[in-house]
Amino acid sequence: MSMDNQILLIDDDAEVQSIVNRVLLEHGYAVKVIPSIQALRDFLPAPKPWLIFLDREMGPGNEMELILPLTHSFPAVPIVLLTDSSSADAAMQGVRAGAFDVLSKPIDPVRLIATTRRAVEQHAMAVSMTAPSTEQTPPARHTFLSRFSVGQTVRIAGISGALMSLSLLGSNLAFRSASDRAIINAPAITLSNQFEGTVTGAPPAAGTGIHRGQVLCSIADDHLDASRLQQLIADSTVTEQQIAALTREKQDLQKQRDQIRKRLAAYQEALLNQLARRMEEANAATASAAAKLARASEVMQRVRQCEAGGATSGNESNDAQAEFNVCKSDLTAAQTAEKRVADERNRVAEGVFISEDDGRNDVPYSQQFIDQMDLRMAAITTQLAECGCRREQLHRQIDLESTLVEGQALQNIVAPVDGVVYQRLAVAGTELPARSPLFQLINPGAIYVDAFVGASLFRSIRINEAVMIRLIGSNEIVNGHVICKLGPSTVADSRTDAATLRQSDEGEYRVQIALNRLPFAADPKNLYYVGCPVDVEFKGPILRWFGAE
Repeated sequence: MSMDNQILLIDDDAEVQSIVNRVLLEHGYAVKVIPSIQALRDFLPAPKPWLIFLDREMGPGNEMELILPLTHSFPAVPIVLLTDSSSADAAMQGVRAGAFDVLSKPIDPVRLIATTRRAVEQHAMAVSMTAPSTEQTPPARHTFLSRFSVGQTVRIAGISGALMSLSLLGSNLAFRSASDRAIINAPAITLSNQFEGTVTGAPPAAGTGIHRGQVLCSIADDHLDASRLQQLIADSTVTEQQIAALTREKQDLQKQRDQIRKRLAAYQEALLNQLARRMEEANAATASAAAKLARASEVMQRVRQCEAGGATSGNESNDAQAEFNVCKSDLTAAQTAEKRVADERNRVAEGVFISEDDGRNDVPYSQQFIDQMDLRMAAITTQLAECGCRREQLHRQIDLESTLVEGQALQNIVAPVDGVVYQRLAVAGTELPARSPLFQLINPGAIYVDAFVGASLFRSIRINEAVMIRLIGSNEIVNGHVICKLGPSTVADSRTDAATLRQSDEGEYRVQIALNRLPFAADPKNLYYVGCPVDVEFKGPILRWFGAE
């Protein structure tokens, strides 16, 4: 394919190169990729392409510094800027610099091919309009111009529906051609909801200034399935009830155990006091038995001495021996009783209340009850730990599910750019189907003029040509310049325009004009100018118009 059938892509982004090349090749366009400014310098001069895609961030300068060399090398070739910014200001700056259109990255393939087709069609139309005529120039043209003198003004009517005013100024012949079908317009962004629901919040009214990232309103989904969240909440409620019941049972057991321990401590104290008294008695009995045994031993020794001397009979010796044996037996019994009381006192002090003889009543069994309660409370503690882990898990699941449900149930409508609400299409409480328009936003500092002109005037208009603009009903004049020639299209064809102006017939062509000085600068009041009719007057060399006729 020859160079004059190609499309130039001047961009150093490999991803952009791949997308543009693939999409355009699928639709029959050949793409020449130029990855750097130096490669562009080496490439120029070259045959004229159909269309140029230019990365706005390729050079250190602004859009004008990038576009001017290309418009000089390739006049009338449409230039589409590729930019990382999606703001309306960036788009208007590019258009004012002479770009045919501005596409934001990442590149939308649908918009890419639509822009390419429009640009190629406009280029083809411009080439056909500016092709040199094979007819001879009528000599009467010079005769016609020679009739007028410098400074004289004439009015010519009936040329493609336009009203022409001529003024001979020195050696240059200037003309003023007017269009009475023009309105003030602005790039607009329409925001819509993604799913069916009800508008909540306080949607800002028309004329309200908004900033990027601001939440304008929310859409509540009334038909969202939240059964899983409800089930998680129910499970959490049951777990909380189980924890509360186990906690109450543990507290009751602790209370009962404390009461039993209190009674047991009182019983232990009383029993120890009793055993202390018994121990005193046993000690006294042992001491008495020991004293008796000592006396019996002395008596027995005296009797034996007397018996050895023949002073006593054998019966007295036997009686003394018997008494000694009885006292010894009493001492052994007393010591045994003393040891038994001491052992019982030690057991009671250690908490053992079962004696060796009778030793059983309801209080000694209290320790067994306490042990059973301790086992039950240990089991309850384990269950509480398990329920606590389950509760924490449910809380995390509920938080996650709530976030998901909230994200699905409530869609926030967020302003993508700074600007002003041009139209509010829904109010709070309105039930809307999916993808219903909610707001139309504009940048009040980026208004421009849309005008329809006849074919003859359209061919004579050049990009950046000076224009005079007057608001209908006002004497104020604002200067402007042509930023885009869109050809035979209507304002209603573009989804990015706030106002609409229907094409009256097929012989009209659309032109966009930038205002050099905005009324009230970038004040939000500018939105009230959108849609207002204006008179526009194009100024340029009359000879060019006659040459194109």
